[in-house]
Amino acid sequence: FDAVQLSPAQRSVDGDQWWTRYQPTKYEEIHGLGSEQDLRNCCKACEKAGLLVFGDLVFNHMQVVASCEEWRKAQQDDGLMEILQRRLSQKLGPTFNRDDFQWPWFPLEGD
Repeated sequence: FDAVQLSPAQRSVDGDQWWTRYQPTKYEEIHGLGSEQDLRNCCKACEKAGLLVFGDLVFNHMQVVASCEEWRKAQQDDGLMEILQRRLSQKLGPTFNRDDFQWPWFPLEGD
């Protein structure tokens, strides 16, 4: 190996599974992977060993607040859409709210 990839550092949903780091709850809060000094020490040790360090950023990810099926149903139900958008604002506020997201919602799916 010639590099180390660091997991995203922001506060994310609780859990030990790797994918929980990709469901941020607060981008502005560094949490759960050590201190800034730990990171500096890690980078120095990697440099000394000839390793590159890559930081993984997840600005295109967000924690799940509703299933794909719920969002799909909400496209035809204004009351459900309001409930889901309110849930989005409650879970992600005050940093984000419903106005920070693309509407209408559509699934990103592929073969």
